[in-house]
Amino acid sequence: MEKEVTPKTKYDSISGKTLKRKTHIFPKPLIPTKRLPEIIGGIFILVILLGFLQIPYDSMLNGNMDFSIQVGYPLVFLDFGFSKTTTFPLKISALLLDFLIYLILAYAIDILINLMLKNLEEETELETCPTVFKNQEKSLADKVTNKVFQKPEALLSPTPTQPANLPQPPIS
Repeated sequence: MEKEVTPKTKYDSISGKTLKRKTHIFPKPLIPTKRLPEIIGGIFILVILLGFLQIPYDSMLNGNMDFSIQVGYPLVFLDFGFSKTTTFPLKISALLLDFLIYLILAYAIDILINLMLKNLEEETELETCPTVFKNQEKSLADKVTNKVFQKPEALLSPTPTQPANLPQPPIS
């Protein structure tokens, strides 16, 4: 007597689905792309440039060294004070909060870019491959409705298959 060998099934996880198969939960435009780190970096560079452009040049030219360069928006996370050099210029808590705000802003920008690109792709698809609809035959309900709500003139006018009941001129 031979023993029947049943093949063992291998499951990727307990539910039988991997995380890759569960990506249908989130819509595709809401998934961040590879542009997200570039957008965050651009926001950081922009904030740093704005901070360094706010240097008080007039007080520097007058010889007043009692000013500081503050970088960060909405919270200042870098404070270069020329008069008080003993303090550490980096503020970790403000940097983390600013980074969280910049991350949310970058995610929103990335989603907007994805939606714009998706709409542009859909427009080009519509231009290249238009949808053609077939004429549908009238259903029985449409025919009955047309008969019931027909104009009275249409009921009195002869149909092309029936001869007109017009009076004949007298034959002389």
